[in-house]
Amino acid sequence: MGLLPLYVEQVLERARSLHGGNRPGSCSEEFAQVQSALISFWRPATRVAKTSPPIHVFVGPPGSGKTTALCKWLAKSVLVEGRAVRVWRLDGEAVNFAGLLDAYGEILKVAIQREWPARVILTGFDLGFVDLPGVDAQDLPAAERLRARLSAIPGAHVHLVLNAAYDVHVLLAQARAFASVPVDDLIFTHLDEEKRPAKLWNLVLGTNFTVRFLSRGQNIPGEFVCARAQSLIPGLNRA
Repeated sequence: MGLLPLYVEQVLERARSLHGGNRPGSCSEEFAQVQSALISFWRPATRVAKTSPPIHVFVGPPGSGKTTALCKWLAKSVLVEGRAVRVWRLDGEAVNFAGLLDAYGEILKVAIQREWPARVILTGFDLGFVDLPGVDAQDLPAAERLRARLSAIPGAHVHLVLNAAYDVHVLLAQARAFASVPVDDLIFTHLDEEKRPAKLWNLVLGTNFTVRFLSRGQNIPGEFVCARAQSLIPGLNRA
């Protein structure tokens, strides 16, 4: 399944506590016990408060798929849900050049704002999205500037976007590097390139983050679904 040894033992201990110490009678029964132990570790993503239009901010290392994930969520919100949306493409450590987001903004008839105003009137729309350039959070000054940038966006819901096709040790290092940033949850991208999605349980077991969305492919809107424990367990339904 791709679990690291430390977390294998953690899961086995949970399975024993749930089902007792006797060896299961068959491999299928044993695997069912492992499945239930894994599911018991799952932390559902918290519901977004509805008191004001939520502002969703996408952060992560360069090349993680932040903008594609944003465009998928944007397309779903506009085309499927019929919601009024505002979008900001902001600069950070680097210039956030025009590209995919502007193209889909034009297609969906959503204006892309280039500056975050000093005073934002959060009325007249249902939700907002903020696109930021990738940041190497292991660069401490860059991480500090990112925190300052996020603090200027009141009520921001911050989503850390990670490329699921990366090696699990890289993913864990990236997640831990962003631990100093006020991240609400994780979005995993490029799942179409990963043959063992169960390895993402290492992030569930090894960090305090919850997982909100799973994204497969580059097509927009494409596959962009709410994450469920069953989605990351071999042999169970994905969506």
